Amino acid sequence: MKTIKIILFVICLPSTLISQISGNQVYGNNSGYSNYNAPKIYQQKSSITSTATTVTLNVNLLLNKQADWYMLTIGTNQEATTVSACNKKINLRITEFIKGLKTFGIEKDNIYVDFISQTKIYDYEVGQSQAQQVETGYEIKKNIIIKLKDIDVIDQLIEMASQQEIYDIIKVEYIDEDVNKTYAELYKEAVSLIQERMKLYQEITNVQLAEGARILNDNFYSISPKTQYKNYQASESSSLNIHRQNSHYSQTYIQKESRKQKSFYYDGMPAAGFDRIINSNEPKVGLQYVFNLTLQYDVKE
Repeated sequence: MKTIKIILFVICLPSTLISQISGNQVYGNNSGYSNYNAPKIYQQKSSITSTATTVTLNVNLLLNKQADWYMLTIGTNQEATTVSACNKKINLRITEFIKGLKTFGIEKDNIYVDFISQTKIYDYEVGQSQAQQVETGYEIKKNIIIKLKDIDVIDQLIEMASQQEIYDIIKVEYIDEDVNKTYAELYKEAVSLIQERMKLYQEITNVQLAEGARILNDNFYSISPKTQYKNYQASESSSLNIHRQNSHYSQTYIQKESRKQKSFYYDGMPAAGFDRIINSNEPKVGLQYVFNLTLQYDVKE
């Protein structure tokens, strides 16, 4: 029997071509996407590998998905000379803030006040020759956890919180209401793509494959937006060198640095290495799901 070797050259052209403009992000440390907690799936495996008896097909999918719910955590604290006064004051501020949440259609069941800590406060009484530490009061910290359907109201919530001297926006969690449904949709999409490639492979090679397949790999995970933010500081500075001889500066001087703004930006999973990206043009920050599927078929004798 003669062995025929067929070499396939596959050129993948995206449906939409996007020109690259780096912007000020080049000032950041962006080497190798080292900040990703997720596996580096963008190092793509071979799509099709074959032997005399088997054909193995692999696909990588990336899904950009808007969250169904958002969990907003806001922190607040209160100081007072007694525990009772401290607790009453912080509860009054929290109660007034929660009253305002009703105007946004946020029900009581979607709000939770989490007690964080109660600590003593100390300060120093300074005398002529010594400073003595003394107890001056108490501080209570509580977090307000709010379940939101519409993330667009967050600006209004922040302004309303500031009216009660609540300024600490701790975090926003992105919630997928049905992860199993997302998994099933990606699984079907992956199988469909594999079948398309298997059909092309058979047309080119005339190889007949047996019915059914073995699952060699099934990898599914989500990426939270909070792990995908980077920062940089775009500025150019002069240096200051002091020469003691013939110097216009005195030997005692203060060097004051100007305040330089630090920028943060969302940088999701890179597109390289994926066979298909679902919702690739979605501008809204949300969850990302990665799904990898590898199936193996037997060659008919």
